[in-house]
Amino acid sequence: MFFVLLHLHQIISKKERKGSMHFEGTLKECLERFGQAARFVRGQRATYVRCNSISRLFGINERTGHAWFLTYDQLPLGEKAMKLIYFLKLAGFKVTGEPETTDKVLKRVADQVALGVTDCEEIAIRLHTTAKVVLSNIHRGAGVSQTRLEEYRTLAHENQKKAEKVLTEWKEVISELGITEPEEVSNDVPTAMPAVSPQPEPEPKAFLPETKEALIGTLAALIMAGLPLAERILSDEFTPADREELRRRTATARSNGVFDLSNRLDRLCGETARQKIGKA
Repeated sequence: MFFVLLHLHQIISKKERKGSMHFEGTLKECLERFGQAARFVRGQRATYVRCNSISRLFGINERTGHAWFLTYDQLPLGEKAMKLIYFLKLAGFKVTGEPETTDKVLKRVADQVALGVTDCEEIAIRLHTTAKVVLSNIHRGAGVSQTRLEEYRTLAHENQKKAEKVLTEWKEVISELGITEPEEVSNDVPTAMPAVSPQPEPEPKAFLPETKEALIGTLAALIMAGLPLAERILSDEFTPADREELRRRTATARSNGVFDLSNRLDRLCGETARQKIGKA
């Protein structure tokens, strides 16, 4: 069993990644790139589970969440658009072409609305105005007097602690998605030599037994050995950061081992699943 576990470690051992994801584009373009980075695959159960976790953050139903993140249609407007754009920003995707206030106070309030700790209707009641006016104020910074700005400052201060707590929760969800980051490539090329495109490090090749019986036995042993390890890491003994470290160690710029393995195991659950998921 020791050698089985040692071999498992060798198979999943990857080069540590550096750098951070950053992409700019329209809302649809950012959603498409986000789906690629998060390894979303339509028809894959694991993808729907992760989409649903995001939907719960936004307080939307699963069907709407799938429309946003998988088919990129029925994109939101108003406060929901603010939530989605803010979420993408936290994940490293900047939506361009959208109005954004430059005032720090109004931006804080806008972020708090995006996080769901308050909303335009609630603020409107407090300030004796309408939700439409509030949305215009915090989204565009339009028509805000100094007196009204101080009222927004007070609201932002009152909601700050709650916003910080929700922000931590959002970041944990984003971390658990296992976003695949691009490799950081150095631009320090000696002037005396021509620039050469960096070659990706070859991924370790898995040992494949020669016979079917041996292959089935090896995979069965790896699965049974991995079950208690997965249960332990899924427990409260380990933090979200610990689980993110696991995903990071099984990922490259092109692949994420945890999600890829999950897909393969889903297909091994039965012949119907093998054919259905395989065609998705």
